[in-house]
Amino acid sequence: MAAKDLDPLNLGDAYLKVNRILTDAGFSVWETPSIFIMKTTDPFIRALRKVFGKTASVVGMHLGGQRWGDRYIDDAYAYKIA
Repeated sequence: MAAKDLDPLNLGDAYLKVNRILTDAGFSVWETPSIFIMKTTDPFIRALRKVFGKTASVVGMHLGGQRWGDRYIDDAYAYKIA
């Protein structure tokens, strides 16, 4: 997960904010998929935006078997790229 409103926060505060939003929406932290928070300036996020930023949004896509930015992704599922 990457979002401009999370960028100014340290990672602990960013995870706390996301967990509070999920809890307020009725989702238990224990029942949600693993969430990995990254800065929007991270090379991985920038690479995704460079490829998918030209489309309105991508919903439900497998990523894997290639390098995105500075990370090799063996297997992953992107719920939304917007």
